[in-house]
Amino acid sequence: MQIAYQAAKNGGSADNRKAIRDGLLKIKGMDTLLGPFSFTEGRDADHAPVVQEVKGAKFVVFGG
Repeated sequence: MQIAYQAAKNGGSADNRKAIRDGLLKIKGMDTLLGPFSFTEGRDADHAPVVQEVKGAKFVVFGG
């Protein structure tokens, strides 16, 4: 949701699909809970996958 919100904000519209699509390209190094997030020119996610699990009522990186 955080990324979708930022794309709509970057595109200047919450109900124009083209504006939101174009807003995705402006997301570079966005700070998220799982680390920096960006989109490539082809609108693919440029973010290392992160798997988390719950241990002791807290999220921790799987295998960590």
